[in-house]
Amino acid sequence: MKPNYKSRIHRFLLKTVRGGSGGVKPTQSDVAIREWHFSRIGNIGDVVSPDVIEHASRQRTIFSTDSNQARLFAIGSIAGSANSRTILWGTGLMDPDQQVSQILASNVYALRGKLTHQRFKSAGVDVPDIPLGDPGFLVPDFLPRISSEQKFRMGLIPHYVDRQHPLFQRLLREEGVVDVNVHDSPTEFFRTLQSCDAIVSSSLHGLIFAEAFGIPNLWIKLSDRVVRSGFKFRDWFSLANQPQNQPYEPAIDIDANELVARATLHDVQIDRAAMISNFPNSRIGELSHDLGKRSYQTLSSCRKMPLPIFVISYNRGKFLRAAIDSYRKMKRSVEVIVHDNGSDDPETLHVLDDLESEGCIIYKRGKIFNQDELNNVDETIKDYFSSWAQPTRYVVTDCDIDLSAANADALDVYDELLDRYTSVQCVGPMIRIRDVPHDYPLFQEVMNRHIEQFWHRKPEWVETSHGRVASIDVLIDTTFALHRAGEPFSRMKTARRVYYPFEAAHLDWYLKADDYSSSAYFETSSAAISHWNNMAADKLATDGPTEFGHFIYVDTDANGVLVERTQFVDQGAPTP
Repeated sequence: MKPNYKSRIHRFLLKTVRGGSGGVKPTQSDVAIREWHFSRIGNIGDVVSPDVIEHASRQRTIFSTDSNQARLFAIGSIAGSANSRTILWGTGLMDPDQQVSQILASNVYALRGKLTHQRFKSAGVDVPDIPLGDPGFLVPDFLPRISSEQKFRMGLIPHYVDRQHPLFQRLLREEGVVDVNVHDSPTEFFRTLQSCDAIVSSSLHGLIFAEAFGIPNLWIKLSDRVVRSGFKFRDWFSLANQPQNQPYEPAIDIDANELVARATLHDVQIDRAAMISNFPNSRIGELSHDLGKRSYQTLSSCRKMPLPIFVISYNRGKFLRAAIDSYRKMKRSVEVIVHDNGSDDPETLHVLDDLESEGCIIYKRGKIFNQDELNNVDETIKDYFSSWAQPTRYVVTDCDIDLSAANADALDVYDELLDRYTSVQCVGPMIRIRDVPHDYPLFQEVMNRHIEQFWHRKPEWVETSHGRVASIDVLIDTTFALHRAGEPFSRMKTARRVYYPFEAAHLDWYLKADDYSSSAYFETSSAAISHWNNMAADKLATDGPTEFGHFIYVDTDANGVLVERTQFVDQGAPTP
């Protein structure tokens, strides 16, 4: 894809971050409703929560993580995260033992089901007579019904933690069975959903959306990771005249016909008009976020935006240009945002000017003096997303991490693994060491540090839509990594690093002698900030021994199959 250059220039000389945005759909006011939904995983039920809010209120929305302000909670089992300032409309609980006594009864305008309502009452939250129902049931009211030429007898909607279950994988191979993926965009998800004669789901919102569109559905249990006590499912079915009070636990060899035969409509009783009329319109004033003058990104535009890559820069002009060029060659469209920490090297300033003329967004910040100040890039990230109705995943990277040798679909692989490994905070590449020149002055330090932290371990292999992929669990600081939507940046997050052919190169390790002795290089060399740009430690590192004799890496064999290999540190050749 061609790089996405935009003519938006941001120069912020202060570290104070302004809130605000500007506007589009569905109204043209200068405010938006602050809402929060679970954003850690791109899960369809959570993703469409702001769409339903916009439909009910005819107001724009803005995603807010500020729990000190009034925010609206709608779709999701997130009532346990509410406080005395939270306004609830259709929200439910994950488990009955979650604390809700902090919630004000006057802030509750609708709840998902009878069980959540009873839990509020028993906790002393004396909620009034309010509508009950999941707001996701309203999706057909604003999303046109699609008549698809291609029809499937069964759509499978596994919860995102169940996607690797062997039953799901086997059933997908049967004729007429389709994967209705909760990670798909709303447009794609609902198009596929409506092409199905029946839905079989371990995802709650798979069942809710199927019922809303009049598609027979069956709740199945594939693992204890989703069902737990089953409270949220029974809460939903508490509104049904024909509830399914227990999940069906299919045998591993069951066929699609038997599952389809068990699917049914449950005659769920939700008063759509009452849900809309009881939307907290009277509270919009306290929920309002001032959009200011900046260009507001609608839900639709947010979902089409290129992947934001925040590059931390300081006096590394040559590397900065090379690294950014490598990102722009990826299959996925990207937008580069440079967070510059007070560069004053002429070459770097020239590169920044060139990047700015191309439409790259440049944030001019002050110099930093310790590692903790690297977290200041989060101010830039917050400012960048402050006008977005819905945040997306984003990358943070140092300016000397190069993806030229990685497969063009590397960003998509990181994205899929971030869905797969739900407990980690980010995913990024392994930093290749097998071709670091032996005459690099910090060769021993590179080998000792990186083999100890990463390369002595055996990788974990998983099957993905991009083939078999190897990775390990680690911590990632400011090295290239894809981070979760709506979560702040900080150093040393839990992560997965991905092996060849999705590795990166650390450009510092391939410096020529002239570059290594340049004044700009000395200028960036601070032991308090960087492991590698630390000239004061060079002599000690150079004189130190290599502590590891070999390391494990991934490469292809003679048949092009990815395999583990071993390479000896003091020998250039790998060992099969």
